[in-house]
Amino acid sequence: MDIWPIDFDKTIVEINEWFDGWKTERFGADSLNPERYYKVSPDGRYLYEVAEGEGNKEKEKCDKVLELLLRIKQINDKLSGKALSQHLQWREREQLKGERETLYKEFVDEVQPETEKAAPEPQPEEINNVILPDVLNSKRVKDIFSGAIDRGWMQPNGKGGYNWIGFGNKRGRVQQCVYMCGQIFGYRKGNSGNDGANIPSKELEKLFGIDGLYSRLIKCWEAKPQVWRIPIDEMIDKVTKNAPK
Repeated sequence: MDIWPIDFDKTIVEINEWFDGWKTERFGADSLNPERYYKVSPDGRYLYEVAEGEGNKEKEKCDKVLELLLRIKQINDKLSGKALSQHLQWREREQLKGERETLYKEFVDEVQPETEKAAPEPQPEEINNVILPDVLNSKRVKDIFSGAIDRGWMQPNGKGGYNWIGFGNKRGRVQQCVYMCGQIFGYRKGNSGNDGANIPSKELEKLFGIDGLYSRLIKCWEAKPQVWRIPIDEMIDKVTKNAPK
């Protein structure tokens, strides 16, 4: 069964159809029969007791997959504005996106075939002796971080993270780092916050020792554009040219 993207827009009927198809593919057509999981009365009219054996674990897994799907659907409906009488605030949107990402990872882990799960996971990547967390472990991030290090804008702090040194007017030093992080992950200014891709704020805050990165990013885009944006944009364009994002 194909796995839907995280922002799927499906009806309850479509979810049930996918779920039945997944159960059949994973556990066989008999998994759609309630008698697989419950004892049946002698006259065949009633299900009255949980059946013993592996069926218990199987049903527990199926129930979990369905619950995860429905919870992700509920979040997607909220993010798209369905049945809402007022707009979500940006903090609410970011919180929902974070919760959805956690649920989706768990969902994918549950529905993937065991052969795919057994594939070796990529090892953590280091940029100047700093190990990047999974959410930052991409070619785009590594290329841009390396570009900033080569220009002397940032350096390892010896504690598993980076110090942002910056350039030009030191008053805007932290905002330079925040702006670069937003550009890496496709921040796009909207009426209620970020209309672009999700920003891994917590991981970036820990990496650079910056508090309130997302709030700072919003203020950065609300303020008059600073001249230091130009060299950052030029650096990103140069190190990522012809490279996949």
